[in-house]
Amino acid sequence: MKTEQSSGQFIINVPGQSTETLQGGEEMYRLLIERSHDIIYSISAAGIFTYVSPVWTELLGHPVNEVIGKSFKGFVHIDDLPACLVWLQNVIESGKRAEGIEYRVRHKDGRWFLHTSSAVPFMDETNTFAGYYGIAADITERRRALEEKIAMEQMHLLAKHTEKARESERESISRDLHDDLGQSLTAIKIHLGFIKQSVSGTEIAAKVDKVTSMVSDTITSVRRITAKLRPEIFDDLGLEASIQFYTKEFAERNGVEITLTIHPHLAMPIDSSLIIFRIIQESLTNISRHAKATRVYIALNKTDDSIILRISDNGAGIKKAEIESKTSWGIISMKERAHSLGGSFEIYSENGQGTVIKVVIPDNSIVNI
Repeated sequence: MKTEQSSGQFIINVPGQSTETLQGGEEMYRLLIERSHDIIYSISAAGIFTYVSPVWTELLGHPVNEVIGKSFKGFVHIDDLPACLVWLQNVIESGKRAEGIEYRVRHKDGRWFLHTSSAVPFMDETNTFAGYYGIAADITERRRALEEKIAMEQMHLLAKHTEKARESERESISRDLHDDLGQSLTAIKIHLGFIKQSVSGTEIAAKVDKVTSMVSDTITSVRRITAKLRPEIFDDLGLEASIQFYTKEFAERNGVEITLTIHPHLAMPIDSSLIIFRIIQESLTNISRHAKATRVYIALNKTDDSIILRISDNGAGIKKAEIESKTSWGIISMKERAHSLGGSFEIYSENGQGTVIKVVIPDNSIVNI
């Protein structure tokens, strides 16, 4: 079988075949080419397009008659042209099909699209090199998606690194508050007790009592701030005890009823546990600031393949605009923390009332950062 080009069309010549058979085969061949999502093309030995399939117009805007008779060099990005020429020369020298070249092709409106191509040389009747047949696929979106995926993975790695550094800093600040400021305040309180015992005037004693009360309140505040930064019991007793401690303190301070359900003996590495704890902490902070809720339900469960955290309240609910806002830093923070563990994050209102946060983390993602 021999394939030729004429007036921008493929013509199939098969020795020994009837005209009717040839016409049927040519029609089938034409349909295959014209319905292909990839560009089918032929280029002469001089580098001139002798055929391009109709999909060229769909992908690159140029009518076919504006392409045929033109040099392929005029459509390829100047920075990619040297590699294309070397690649085509290798096709000639090897005499075999070659694949894998990537290059940018100009759209009629001036945009550049990334294509990948394969080509095979063909000979004329004298067995002299006459040109190339090729297939080109548009991989612009595929490459963009790959680059976005890589960028997202890099962003998650950066988020993990940042979160780990942030937790380390929180731990350091918490320790300093507890060891230095906490101990100093306790010492002041003890000395105030000695001073009270050494004075006889009731007015001075009353002032000492007032200052002592202020110091006691400050010690309580330091403990609360320390617990928020890094609960002391976290490293000793783990996630469950930390959640119980924090939610109990939150409920008492905000006058909110919290129902807490935690899967028994839920074991996770400390870094992953901290991320779960921070999501709960952030969600309760948002509830106290915006929800006007009186009841909160927190459930941390484990299935065969996932860890599921669900937090709901009976508050004012949340609007779509608030969820999608680029300045909803609390939501963004929780979402990124969930994604850093390979998980999903949802936030929505049920029947326009209350807010639900649902985090699902694959069990095989629960690893140390």
